[in-house]
Amino acid sequence: MAVLAPYLWGTAQGTVFEDQVTVRRSGGGDLRVRFSTLLKGGAALGPKEFVQRKPAAIIGASVSIVVPTGQYDPARLVNPGSNRWAFKPEVGISKPIGRWTFEVMAGAWLFSANNSFLGTSRREQKSMASFQGGVIYTLRPRMWVSANTAFYSGGSTVINGTANNDRQKNARIGATFSYPLNQQQSLKVVWAKGVTTRIGGNLNTIVVGWQYAWF
Repeated sequence: MAVLAPYLWGTAQGTVFEDQVTVRRSGGGDLRVRFSTLLKGGAALGPKEFVQRKPAAIIGASVSIVVPTGQYDPARLVNPGSNRWAFKPEVGISKPIGRWTFEVMAGAWLFSANNSFLGTSRREQKSMASFQGGVIYTLRPRMWVSANTAFYSGGSTVINGTANNDRQKNARIGATFSYPLNQQQSLKVVWAKGVTTRIGGNLNTIVVGWQYAWF
C-alpha cells in the first residue's frame, strides 16, 4: 500500500475561448492511495533470503484511488484538486535479465462526475486506457536508473449532457535515477516530458523525492 498527499505549486498556460491565458495556482492536491499485490512470483522472503534470491519474472496487479481532498474552487477552471473520485485498476509484468529489468503495464482510469464544474455544471469523463513500458539498469544494489514511456487514449468529457471533442491520445517519455542514502532511505530524481499531446497537459517536469522504507 502506498499513500501520496501532494502539495501543488505552478503555472498553467492554455487557450480558453480563443484567448491565451496564464494562471498560477498553489494548494493541497488530491490524496492518492495505491493497493498492490503479486499474482505470480515474488514470494515473501526474509532480508538474507531476499539478497540471495535469483531474480525471476513476476506478474502483479494494483488499484489506485484518487480521493477528492484537494483544494477546489468551483469558480475556477484550474484547481489543485479535481472534486471527483478516480480509480485505476492495472496489471503489469516485470522480467529481469542480468542487471536489466524490462517492465510493461496496462490499465484504465475510471472517473466519477464533478457536479461543481465552473459553478453548478456537471462534468463527466469517459474511461481512459493507459499503457506503460520501461527498462531499468541496476548500477549497484539499490542504485538504479530507468527509461520509461507511456501512452494514454480516451478520457473525452461531457458537460451537462453535451459531449466535447477532447478525446486524449498522448504519449510521454521519462527517466528516473534512485540513489540509496542508507539501508532505509533513498533519493529519487524523476524527469518526464510530453512527446505528443492531442488534448491535455503538454508537460515537462522534474521531481525530486525522498523515500523511507520501514521494513
